[in-house]
Amino acid sequence: GLSLSTPGAAFGENIGQAVQGLGKALGSAGDELFSRAIALKQVENQAEAVEADTEYMIQVGQLHADYSSLQGKARSDAFPTYTKNMQELRQKMRTGLSNDATRKLFDSSSLSTMGRSIFNGAGQAASGLKDYAFKSATAQMAVDAKTIEDNPNDDVLFQEKLNRTRENAERIAGLSGFDPGAAATQDIYKKAESELIERRITGLSR
Repeated sequence: GLSLSTPGAAFGENIGQAVQGLGKALGSAGDELFSRAIALKQVENQAEAVEADTEYMIQVGQLHADYSSLQGKARSDAFPTYTKNMQELRQKMRTGLSNDATRKLFDSSSLSTMGRSIFNGAGQAASGLKDYAFKSATAQMAVDAKTIEDNPNDDVLFQEKLNRTRENAERIAGLSGFDPGAAATQDIYKKAESELIERRITGLSR
């Protein structure tokens, strides 16, 4: 019989192999391009989140500065508005971001910034309220002492003011961190009592 050796390449087998190889190469290139695109998008998201968080910290810093400039009761009263403004600002900036991935990145940093600011603000609110209470008690003691000087012969009034002076002295001692029965508390009271008696003597001498 007649035997012929015909290679497959003669009928286009090599073309098929080449196309198959090209497909694999293109597939690998496509995967690489896709990975690069994802990486670039992640960088873009990160940059957008960092920029937003930086702007948020700047604006929160201004809110905190304005809040800290308040004194006494005014600072304590402003604390709810202070926290509300920070929350609303964060939500507004979050809504303006381009996608959920960026928002997630922004959340992780901005929530930390807001939390620290609220915690610090709460401490300042307490300090302001304490200062307000301290000054109020001190001012009332001063007014009572002046009242006794102006009315030195009124025994009932003197006893009333003496009792209130003791209450205010104990309040001041408590705000200063002293226990009611502590020697420091008694010293504060005795000093206030002495001031009251001295003012009465001054009034009587006139």
